[in-house]
Amino acid sequence: MILRQSAEPKCASIGFQLGPDDDLAAFEKQTAAHGLKTSRKRDAEPGIGDMVAFEDPKGTVMEVFKRPQGQAHGFRSNGIVPHKLGHVAFHVTDVKAVTKFYCDVLGFRVSDWMGDYFSFLRCGPDHHTINLVETGKNKHFHTAFELRDWAHIQSACDFLSSNGYKILWGPGRHGIGHNLFTYHRGPNGLITELFAELDQMKDEALGYFDPKPWHRDHPQRPKTWPKTPDAANLWGPMPPDEMMQ
Repeated sequence: MILRQSAEPKCASIGFQLGPDDDLAAFEKQTAAHGLKTSRKRDAEPGIGDMVAFEDPKGTVMEVFKRPQGQAHGFRSNGIVPHKLGHVAFHVTDVKAVTKFYCDVLGFRVSDWMGDYFSFLRCGPDHHTINLVETGKNKHFHTAFELRDWAHIQSACDFLSSNGYKILWGPGRHGIGHNLFTYHRGPNGLITELFAELDQMKDEALGYFDPKPWHRDHPQRPKTWPKTPDAANLWGPMPPDEMMQ
C-alpha cells in the first residue's frame, strides 16, 4: 500500500506481479497489441527495478512488474495485522467493457456475476481480486484485507471501535465468494473491508470452488447470481445506502 496526499480520495494505481517464468517485455508487447499506450519505469518503487504501466478503461493505472526473489519482511505485533491485501472494488460506467479488459489484457477469469451489473474476477486461487459494479460513475468502491478467521475479525472490530471506527456494514457472510465480512470507513473517506474464509479455486481444470459447509450449491461453480439479498449477505442485513455512494 502506498499513500500519497491528493485533492480527492481515490485509488490511483494497482500493482500486479508476474509469475517467475513470465517475461515482462513479452507482456508489454502483448498489452500494446490491444492498442494501449504503455510506459516502462525503472526503479519506480523500492524493490521493483522494472515495471510496465498503462491505464485501464476507467483511468486507474496498472503497474505490472517482476521481482527477482521474494521480499523478506516481518509482521508487526500491534494493530490488526492483516495477512494480505485481498481485493480492490470499483464503481464503473461500463462493467462489461472493463471486465473484458481485465480478462483480455491482464488474464483474469470471471468467478461470478450478480445479474449483469456486478462482476467478480480472479487472477489466482482467491475467488476475486477485482470487483466491478456498474453504477454510472468511475470511482473506488472498497479495498479489502484478508484476516485469519472469525476470531481475528472480532478482535479487529474491537480494535477499530476503540479507535473511533465503527462498523459500516456487517458482520455477515457474502453469498458471492462466501467470505465473512465487515466494512468500515477510514479517515480519508474510503471504505475498507475485512474478510476471512473467501472461496478458493485451487484447480482450474475442475472448475469449482473448494467445498465448504455453507455453500448452497454442490459443487459451487462460477455462475450468474440473481440480484437477491442472499447474493450480498446470506445472514440477512443488506448494505446501507451510503455504501453505494
